[in-house]
Amino acid sequence: MEPLRPIYDAWMTLIAAFAWLLSRVTLTALFFTAFSVYGILIRLTGRDPMRRRIDPDRDSYWRDNVVNNADLDDFRTQY
Repeated sequence: MEPLRPIYDAWMTLIAAFAWLLSRVTLTALFFTAFSVYGILIRLTGRDPMRRRIDPDRDSYWRDNVVNNADLDDFRTQY
């Protein structure tokens, strides 16, 4: 057996643990940074993509379904 093999194995184990930790920290930071920036921009622009804003003057929030397909062939060839 090589004399430096135990040192090499310990070093590789330490580096593997460090890489596992660093990848989770980096990906978590990127995830929260991206979604935080997106959320802040959406709030600053006043956009409501899910249309959740409450309007007390409306009678109903129901939206009629608009179907653009007039022919039966359009339904047969959807893709």
